[in-house]
Amino acid sequence: MRPLRAKHCAASDRCIEQFDHFCPWVGNAIGRRNRALFLAFLWLELGALGITAAVGALRLHAAARRPRPGSAVAWGAAFLVVDCFLALSVGALAVTQARPPPSARFEPVAPPARPPARPPIGP
Repeated sequence: MRPLRAKHCAASDRCIEQFDHFCPWVGNAIGRRNRALFLAFLWLELGALGITAAVGALRLHAAARRPRPGSAVAWGAAFLVVDCFLALSVGALAVTQARPPPSARFEPVAPPARPPARPPIGP
């Protein structure tokens, strides 16, 4: 019998219990056994993106204060836009991954019981 939400992952060629998705960032299928590690990876990535955004904002501010900022301001602004977009994407994924999987949120419903078999009629 196949476990609930188990699925064969074509990318990793393995059966994954409580399969969620295949992540190209880590090159692995995300399921029951590595979901917590994937969530930790997302939060660490979100922290790294926050640090790079802060450093980028400080460098952009320093470049804008120069007498002739040139293209440094344009590159800094482009970096911050891309960094903030990535932070929003990773943050949304982290929030959705932090929720328990559907199999943990709901009690499994037992199939209806079969009525007892009738004894045969006649000799």
